[in-house]
Amino acid sequence: YFTLDYSNGLYEKGQSIRTKEGRKAFANFVREAVKRYGAENVIWEVWNEPNKEGFWNPQPSYKDYTLLVKEVAPIIKKENKNKGYLVAPALAGLYDGVLPWLEETFKRGILEDIDAISVHPYRGEIPETVARDYEKLDKLVNKYTDKDIPIISGEWGYSTTELSQREQGDYLARMLLINMYMEVPVSIWFDWRNYGEDLNNKEHNFGLLKGDHTPKLSYKSMTTIASTLKNYQFIKRLEYGQPNDYILQFENKKKKTILVFWTTKKNHNITISLPSSNGELISLFGEKQKVVWNQGQFNLELSNEPKYLVIE
Repeated sequence: YFTLDYSNGLYEKGQSIRTKEGRKAFANFVREAVKRYGAENVIWEVWNEPNKEGFWNPQPSYKDYTLLVKEVAPIIKKENKNKGYLVAPALAGLYDGVLPWLEETFKRGILEDIDAISVHPYRGEIPETVARDYEKLDKLVNKYTDKDIPIISGEWGYSTTELSQREQGDYLARMLLINMYMEVPVSIWFDWRNYGEDLNNKEHNFGLLKGDHTPKLSYKSMTTIASTLKNYQFIKRLEYGQPNDYILQFENKKKKTILVFWTTKKNHNITISLPSSNGELISLFGEKQKVVWNQGQFNLELSNEPKYLVIE
């Protein structure tokens, strides 16, 4: 997953591409990048958060950004023999306030040139709230094209400046799970390692690791979900009348089933219909215990921390 950015001071005065000369130079850079790395089955992303002044200055411009995408899209497709997978615009945020900027790029035909919409849906709310924003974005996309345009979660995380390590690990799993539920094919966590050790600086503390490479609890959460759901696909959400309860069913090619369950409200138990069997219950951070149930029912203890029921 390669992000193509930023500007070059030989052609542009700011960190943006606003001139014909700048677009031509950027296109040359893209051509050489795709020639060198295109055989690696790359997802190509054009720029990072161009709707944010810090990354497209002095002023974000949906017009100039769309022109840039249209300049480089044919190059990526040609150099990759029409197999280059192109995503844009790495949108900063996903809420009502950023959708008008994005819609302006749609009006200018950007959806004709890209294969997926990439967004950075950071939020101060729980991860599950992203579902409503994906739905709004999907509706907006369908307004301008009949193409199947997936949504990619290109960057998203939670900082331990604002959350405990345990809460960060909890939100990480729920972020990945809600993306699977919403059929988001790519999820990228920000960040691999803390920028520094300033515990009061939000920007420093998104990492799965501390600055000295010591794993945080979120690292254990990531390894648990990655190893447990490896080779499994999301099948459906089981509904038991509680909108704040999530029970997601996954299956592998051998039809082996895993249920992942949690709630966004207070801890509580529910009984679900489940053929008598045995299995393994895995906690958020990977602790395992054997379980057996009879009479076609299983008691789920739901908390804010997802658990995994691997059914034998």
